[in-house]
Amino acid sequence: MEQQVTHAEEDELQRRRLQAISASETERNRRLEEMHQTAAEEEAR
Repeated sequence: MEQQVTHAEEDELQRRRLQAISASETERNRRLEEMHQTAAEEEAR
């Protein structure tokens, strides 16, 4: 029974880790997109 709890906890930790990685990737992509857009707007002026 304890074994199942351990597996569930491991799964939860893994899920949170992946979620955090995914969130930071999304944030990084958003910043890159913002920089490209700003550069494009400045070129258009």
